[in-house]
Amino acid sequence: MLLSLTGALGAIGTAFHVYGVQRNMGGWRNWSQNLFAGPPLPAPPAFTGLSIAGLGMLRLIAARRG
Repeated sequence: MLLSLTGALGAIGTAFHVYGVQRNMGGWRNWSQNLFAGPPLPAPPAFTGLSIAGLGMLRLIAARRG
């Protein structure tokens, strides 16, 4: 359950990071600078990917046990 919540938080975090880049000076018109100065866009999807990998491992463990 907590890993599912972690995946959802990663998806919501992506939206917040996109909003954070948009709020920087120049917004998306100055995207080449704001991608480096703003919040890192790949961080939340990586967070979600780790939670999905954890859910997969839990399913493999459960399948092996029973």
